[in-house]
Amino acid sequence: MLDYPDMLDIYALLEVRTSDKTERLATAWFRSSDVATELTEKEVTFTYGELDGSFPDYMKPTDHEYVSADSASFFLPTHITFVASSSFDGANFAGAIGSTLVVDDVEMVYDE
Repeated sequence: MLDYPDMLDIYALLEVRTSDKTERLATAWFRSSDVATELTEKEVTFTYGELDGSFPDYMKPTDHEYVSADSASFFLPTHITFVASSSFDGANFAGAIGSTLVVDDVEMVYDE
């Protein structure tokens, strides 16, 4: 039994990787403990640049930096990481039995 409510976790990271470094360009993150009985649409927007205090520390890069603010407006990402998990702490083998997350029709829209 968990002593806290289980929550789904969905996030995407846009990164600029070169041969000698990785820099975070943007972050999109959504966590929820809401129970849904049917498919719902959810839009999660990317936050470009350094994350402020409204984001938890675990969403901030620990082993690399952010793309500099003066470069972020014209850099394009070289890599995209997308994660969707029915249990936010599943990597540590902590999750509620029977947690299910159905992801259907993911779309990433880039507006200039």
